[in-house]
Amino acid sequence: LRCGIEGDWLCQFCESLCPPVPIQRCIFCQSIAPRGETCMTCRRRHDLDGLIVRGIYGNWVWRDLIRTWKYKGAQELSAKCARYLEGCLNSLPLDKTITIVIPIPLARLRERERGFNQAAVLAESVGEHLSLPIVFAMKRIRETAPQSKLVPDERLKNVKDCFKFVDSYEIKDKNCLIIDDIITTGATMDAAAKELKQAGALNVWGLALVRSEANIY
Repeated sequence: LRCGIEGDWLCQFCESLCPPVPIQRCIFCQSIAPRGETCMTCRRRHDLDGLIVRGIYGNWVWRDLIRTWKYKGAQELSAKCARYLEGCLNSLPLDKTITIVIPIPLARLRERERGFNQAAVLAESVGEHLSLPIVFAMKRIRETAPQSKLVPDERLKNVKDCFKFVDSYEIKDKNCLIIDDIITTGATMDAAAKELKQAGALNVWGLALVRSEANIY
């Protein structure tokens, strides 16, 4: 995908050019947050307690990698993407005792077209790596437009009240880690965090493969 050499999607040299992001930020205001926590000001308006990301969407070869994985049927990239995400698990505040892993549900039509839910693939890998259960208790109760095609204000409206829990008893009194592949404004994860806390979750953290360019100064 980067240098053009055949044999693998990414050679070892090209992989070496993609270290984890050196600086985590509050996803909502982009202020520096060493452990990815939502800053105190943003906590007044948001439910997501923090977010850790592996890379920046516009940097390195992330854009081509994720597009090839999601839209061109290259499901063999699932293991590689999962491995990249596992590489930043040590940045998570595991002292908060995260107890369950929850993938962001994909719209039914898009999952049918794509053949898989990329967030679920990543969540299963993370859950296995951390020896934590994967809970598929959340579903979308209405179809939403792709977030990537909307401006920030439209994204908030697009995901408002779009999630519902099938089994909220699995959420109560738990510390949750929600997983997705791409984060831009954090609207989707924040909407999910709101529903999780209303269902009784204690803390809700996010983990994503990449943060989009919209969150770079």
